[in-house]
Amino acid sequence: MIIKKAVIVLGGIIKDYSFLAKNISLHASDDTILVAVDSGANHLNEINVAPDLLIGDFDSISSDSLEAFELVEKISFPVEKDQTDGELAIREVIKRGCTLIILYGAGGGRTDHLLCNLMLLELAASFIVAARIENEGETIYLISNSCPSVPMLVDEKSIISLIPVSPVVSGITTFGLKYELNNEKLERGSCRGISNVPVNAVGNTLVNVCVDDGKLLVILNDNEVR
Repeated sequence: MIIKKAVIVLGGIIKDYSFLAKNISLHASDDTILVAVDSGANHLNEINVAPDLLIGDFDSISSDSLEAFELVEKISFPVEKDQTDGELAIREVIKRGCTLIILYGAGGGRTDHLLCNLMLLELAASFIVAARIENEGETIYLISNSCPSVPMLVDEKSIISLIPVSPVVSGITTFGLKYELNNEKLERGSCRGISNVPVNAVGNTLVNVCVDDGKLLVILNDNEVR
């Protein structure tokens, strides 16, 4: 079965445009839709890549980006509304049949925006759609009853943190981590799941995190700072 993928570029901080250009290129395929959310279009304009869809209230997109993407399909919303542009984009690509969503430009800037973007992963999971946030040196997943596991390729520099979103996450089992969990639970407010590391990782090594019940953020950090 072909997975229909959505790559969504939000308007958060992107410091390394070579990172964005490389990853947009890696995800490019006939079954992928590239979506710019409002000022996320400015990021794509910086790397000279046109989106397939522009969505938002367009209150922060530059005039240069609007001109560059004049012929791109647009879905416009009023500035005063009950949903963020990011949420509207998630709902739109799910409506179009996407079963995998990858978000860029979801970090940096305001903390409230960051937290709302993390909750977009929960929104996707509620539709049984896999989603993740990819930042420079960091990938963020949310696993839950509907999307219960995440396999990851890691190396000896990787750090993996498990952060409960629901009050209790139970039946957590990890494979390939130094500090293993075997059908255990983590409670929200506890920092027990922070800064785990791969065991005997040489080059690319597969690790996996699974849950039976609850919602768990899984953050893969490829930076060396511990």
